[in-house]
Amino acid sequence: MRSRTPALGLAVVLASFFLGDANASAIRTVETPLPSTGSGVFSNEAMPTSAAADYLRIAAPKPNPNAPPLLAPAIDCFTYDTNFALVGGRLVPPDPHCAVGPDHVIVIGNVTVEWRPKSGIAALPQYQSSLKVLFTGLAGTLGTNCFDPKVLYDQYSSRFIVVVLERTDAPTNSRILLAVSKTSNPNNGWWLHSIDSKMNIGGLDRWADYPGIGVDDKAIYITANMFSFGAAPAFGGVRLWIVNKSPTYDGPNNNIAVTAYNPYTAAGSVEATTQPAHMFGPPGVGSGARPLGTFLVSYSGLADIDGNDFIQIIELTDPLNTVGGPFFTAQFIGFGNIDSGAALPDAPQLGSAYAIETNDRRALNAAWRQDQLFMCAEMLPSAGPDAAQTTAHWWRVDTSTVIPGLVLADQGNAGAEDLGGGTHTFYPSVMVDCDLNMAIGFSASNSGIYCGAYYTTRLFGDPAGTVSPTGTLQAGLAPYKRFHSGTRNRWGDYSGLALCPNGEADFYVFNEYAGTTGTPGTGSQGAEDGRWFTKLGWFRLKEPVPVNDTPAGGTRLAQNIPNPFNPSTTIRFSLSARERATVSVYDARGRLVRTLLDETRAAGDHHAHWDGRDANGKSVSSGVYFYRLTAGSVIESKKMVLLK
Repeated sequence: MRSRTPALGLAVVLASFFLGDANASAIRTVETPLPSTGSGVFSNEAMPTSAAADYLRIAAPKPNPNAPPLLAPAIDCFTYDTNFALVGGRLVPPDPHCAVGPDHVIVIGNVTVEWRPKSGIAALPQYQSSLKVLFTGLAGTLGTNCFDPKVLYDQYSSRFIVVVLERTDAPTNSRILLAVSKTSNPNNGWWLHSIDSKMNIGGLDRWADYPGIGVDDKAIYITANMFSFGAAPAFGGVRLWIVNKSPTYDGPNNNIAVTAYNPYTAAGSVEATTQPAHMFGPPGVGSGARPLGTFLVSYSGLADIDGNDFIQIIELTDPLNTVGGPFFTAQFIGFGNIDSGAALPDAPQLGSAYAIETNDRRALNAAWRQDQLFMCAEMLPSAGPDAAQTTAHWWRVDTSTVIPGLVLADQGNAGAEDLGGGTHTFYPSVMVDCDLNMAIGFSASNSGIYCGAYYTTRLFGDPAGTVSPTGTLQAGLAPYKRFHSGTRNRWGDYSGLALCPNGEADFYVFNEYAGTTGTPGTGSQGAEDGRWFTKLGWFRLKEPVPVNDTPAGGTRLAQNIPNPFNPSTTIRFSLSARERATVSVYDARGRLVRTLLDETRAAGDHHAHWDGRDANGKSVSSGVYFYRLTAGSVIESKKMVLLK
């Protein structure tokens, strides 16, 4: 790694777009100094020049026989016109997002929520309403149509979580609304909570915009950009709300334990759009041997004055203040000089001179498991097949060594040039399965196709920087032009990608596409008739590992594969009923080495992985180890051998 001079400028582009009756927007550019190399918490090193050059050579997608087809025909969900039917108005962009539980899938957007059963998944939802209706009767709401919705499934506690925002200007108010399903079945009811998110920062009252949402075994994590009220909103930083699952999950309504924090209190850290990671598996411990909560990620075009690019990772430990926390520890990770830094161009589309809005470089989501942190954003590559095109980009960070030891393990583009030359890819989402295989959902458009919904994948062992050929969720059907009162042909602002908790192998992808024209109107750019539609599909990269030596219907532990092993192995087990399962590793003296899994799983076959590291992320020595399954009344152990 190259050494860096101490006083560097860090250029940050912060753009946050919000939805209200006026569909207004705010863009801010902030210059913030980078800390000196003596701070002790930041890694101010860029990828070596040779490594950056290597990345550009391998960035183009390589043929991958594991590019997955959809497992069933994709399902049409709510549309642009659904908004009019539900609330008497239409909002853009739709903000498509999704979550998957053991038996149901929820899709959400501006301003609609609907869910379906996964078994014999139906074209018509079991439930469809406006977000306003979902929260009807909850004290503390502002009564607006809400905006910026997101949803995820908490696999630790078997609950769905919905987060939406509200804001009014006269009087000035801001609310975060949180809905938690009472069980894994959304039809069994929801606990509803309201968080007052109006706060004074720097002498100005601020409102919360563009939420991020993550979860671990202890808490829900909600982030937001904070803007001043008024016609010219000023960016006032980022705030994080840590929501204690208990009593929030126990009800009744508004029985909530939540605290707001500024995660950028460390000297030199940069406040930019922040996304908390969706954690999978036991988080373990982080810096200072404290309980690990989640990781907060950001990009937003972070670069020094020489054009070297950075992502920013904040490790959050002791989130519920068991040992004096929460603690926020930050690190910049250089990834080369590969983003040109110029403004992201809008995407051309077939049949129209009006380009599709691609937004900005903010981090869009993150997922973590087995010491690997995945995140995604948009950038403008300076070289390679995606040069000068807005392009979805992903990173994988190895977190097995605590800050300042995080390491960039891999990165690449989801450029989708196989859809045609000059393809722009935007609003990506990333998710990872139980084998660390990755999927990315995104929108794409070029001058020869309409704007559509796509995805790509990579197996964990694929060549560095590569992804599979592009999979099609739904190609666009017509040109899209919809400005309303704004000046941008709005799209996004994100997309949905979720992992089924049953076996943790099936990806559910949800996104918008340009549907047939209709619903004519007149916006700021004249006559318009573009309409977005949404689609839900699902696929898998690898079949769930079967437990061949387990009798049907029994709770049993199978022999790990491979055995002996180096450096990792798969531990397979089966559950006879839905229940909490714990898989732990012990050394030959019976001392706990690491808990690999501790969560509720559905009946059926499952597996966990061990990478030969202890709970502190340190590689263990060769020898005999034992692994134990505890599920209900069953406790079963087997022997395995690590041979280096």
